[in-house]
Amino acid sequence: LLVLFFLLQSQLSVSRRIGSTMDVRWCLRDPFKLIPSSSLSTIRRIVDESFTMWEDSLNGRITFTQVFPPFSSSIQRPRGVDIDVLFAQGNHGDKDAFDGRGGTLAHSSQGKPPKPPKGKMHLDADELWSLGEEGLDLRQVVLHEIGHILGLRHSSSEESIMNPYYVSKRKALFIPMVDEYYLNQLYF
Repeated sequence: LLVLFFLLQSQLSVSRRIGSTMDVRWCLRDPFKLIPSSSLSTIRRIVDESFTMWEDSLNGRITFTQVFPPFSSSIQRPRGVDIDVLFAQGNHGDKDAFDGRGGTLAHSSQGKPPKPPKGKMHLDADELWSLGEEGLDLRQVVLHEIGHILGLRHSSSEESIMNPYYVSKRKALFIPMVDEYYLNQLYF
């Protein structure tokens, strides 16, 4: 336990604590028209549930609210949106091109706590995404990317949702205590 404490301390850059609640606005957009309309509501629900899991981990000190900006084919984050979630393929207008099926699954902005989370989450539309069955579990990857947006870095802990390697067939998806600890140290 003492070793774990020192390991955790060495990986943290503890920031000033914020006592009030932060409200973070997010949206799911499809500027490249890559999401089948029949899947959009399911994907939106998965992303919303993933944000809610992180919100619960923070005991509501950061809240996430979904917003619906007007359609735009631009890669730029819409005005009034803190976190922009979208699917993309190949070279899609930022410096991080996707590589097709396999390899890079997603990328996101790295948060800078204690500032409110802002940025992007791009998911590779060429992947075979699933909802927990065969294929890549969309929820697991979205949870991981939200962790980055909140300011968490990769963790070598096998239990951590922030482990850099995708682990198929996780028994249950939740925010592990080690990730909650890091996040609370960053913000509060």
